[in-house]
Amino acid sequence: MKLALIALLALAPVFASSDWWDRADWARARAEAARDRAEARRDRMREVTRARAEVRRATVEVAREVRQARAEARREVRQALAEVERETRSTRLRYHRWY
Repeated sequence: MKLALIALLALAPVFASSDWWDRADWARARAEAARDRAEARRDRMREVTRARAEVRRATVEVAREVRQARAEARREVRQALAEVERETRSTRLRYHRWY
Protein backbone atom coordinates (compact mmCIF):
# COMPACT_ATOMS: atom_id res chain seq x y z
CA MET A 1 0.00 0.00 0.00
CA LYS A 2 2.79 2.37 0.94
CA LEU A 3 4.55 1.49 -2.25
CA ALA A 4 1.47 2.37 -4.31
CA LEU A 5 1.10 5.66 -2.44
CA ILE A 6 4.77 6.55 -3.01
CA ALA A 7 4.44 5.67 -6.71
CA LEU A 8 1.32 7.82 -6.95
CA LEU A 9 3.03 10.74 -5.21
CA ALA A 10 6.04 10.35 -7.49
CA LEU A 11 3.79 10.61 -10.54
CA ALA A 12 1.80 13.56 -9.15
CA PRO A 13 4.17 16.21 -10.56
CA VAL A 14 3.77 14.63 -14.01
CA PHE A 15 -0.01 14.95 -13.81
CA ALA A 16 0.18 18.40 -12.25
CA SER A 17 2.33 19.73 -15.08
CA SER A 18 0.10 18.19 -17.72
CA ASP A 19 -1.60 20.60 -20.14
CA TRP A 20 -4.93 19.07 -19.19
CA TRP A 21 -4.50 20.39 -15.66
CA ASP A 22 -2.77 23.60 -16.59
CA ARG A 23 -4.81 26.39 -15.04
CA ALA A 24 -3.42 28.99 -17.40
CA ASP A 25 -4.84 27.06 -20.37
CA TRP A 26 -8.20 26.86 -18.65
CA ALA A 27 -8.11 30.56 -17.89
CA ARG A 28 -7.23 31.36 -21.50
CA ALA A 29 -9.99 29.11 -22.76
CA ARG A 30 -12.52 30.72 -20.41
CA ALA A 31 -11.38 34.20 -21.42
CA GLU A 32 -11.64 33.31 -25.11
CA ALA A 33 -15.11 31.87 -24.59
CA ALA A 34 -16.13 35.03 -22.73
CA ARG A 35 -14.78 37.18 -25.58
CA ASP A 36 -16.67 35.07 -28.10
CA ARG A 37 -19.89 35.42 -26.10
CA ALA A 38 -19.38 39.18 -25.76
CA GLU A 39 -18.72 39.51 -29.49
CA ALA A 40 -21.82 37.48 -30.31
CA ARG A 41 -23.87 39.66 -27.95
CA ARG A 42 -22.49 42.84 -29.57
CA ASP A 43 -23.35 41.45 -33.00
CA ARG A 44 -26.91 40.68 -31.86
CA MET A 45 -27.27 44.14 -30.35
CA ARG A 46 -25.98 45.76 -33.57
CA GLU A 47 -28.53 43.76 -35.54
CA VAL A 48 -31.32 44.76 -33.15
CA THR A 49 -30.24 48.41 -33.39
CA ARG A 50 -30.18 48.19 -37.20
CA ALA A 51 -33.64 46.61 -37.23
CA ARG A 52 -35.03 49.27 -34.88
CA ALA A 53 -33.53 52.03 -37.04
CA GLU A 54 -35.10 50.49 -40.14
CA VAL A 55 -38.48 50.30 -38.41
CA ARG A 56 -38.11 53.91 -37.32
CA ARG A 57 -37.24 55.02 -40.86
CA ALA A 58 -40.25 53.14 -42.22
CA THR A 59 -42.51 54.67 -39.55
CA VAL A 60 -41.27 58.17 -40.34
CA GLU A 61 -41.80 57.57 -44.06
CA VAL A 62 -45.36 56.34 -43.51
CA ALA A 63 -46.10 59.32 -41.25
CA ARG A 64 -44.73 61.67 -43.91
CA GLU A 65 -46.91 60.05 -46.58
CA VAL A 66 -49.97 60.33 -44.32
CA ARG A 67 -49.26 64.03 -43.69
CA GLN A 68 -48.87 64.65 -47.41
CA ALA A 69 -52.09 62.78 -48.19
CA ARG A 70 -54.00 64.78 -45.56
CA ALA A 71 -52.58 68.05 -46.87
CA GLU A 72 -53.57 67.10 -50.42
CA ALA A 73 -57.07 66.16 -49.26
CA ARG A 74 -57.40 69.50 -47.43
CA ARG A 75 -56.26 71.35 -50.56
CA GLU A 76 -58.81 69.50 -52.67
CA VAL A 77 -61.59 70.25 -50.17
CA ARG A 78 -60.60 73.93 -50.08
CA GLN A 79 -60.57 74.07 -53.87
CA ALA A 80 -63.97 72.37 -54.08
CA LEU A 81 -65.41 74.76 -51.48
CA ALA A 82 -63.94 77.73 -53.32
CA GLU A 83 -65.49 76.48 -56.57
CA VAL A 84 -68.88 76.08 -54.88
CA GLU A 85 -68.54 79.56 -53.40
CA ARG A 86 -67.70 81.03 -56.82
CA GLU A 87 -70.69 79.29 -58.39
CA THR A 88 -72.92 80.50 -55.56
CA ARG A 89 -71.75 84.08 -56.00
CA SER A 90 -72.22 83.85 -59.73
CA THR A 91 -75.74 82.52 -59.25
CA ARG A 92 -76.56 85.30 -56.77
CA LEU A 93 -75.28 87.93 -59.17
CA ARG A 94 -77.40 86.50 -61.98
CA TYR A 95 -80.42 86.31 -59.70
CA HIS A 96 -80.03 89.95 -58.63
CA ARG A 97 -79.67 91.10 -62.22
CA TRP A 98 -83.08 89.78 -63.10
CA TYR A 99 -84.89 91.53 -60.28
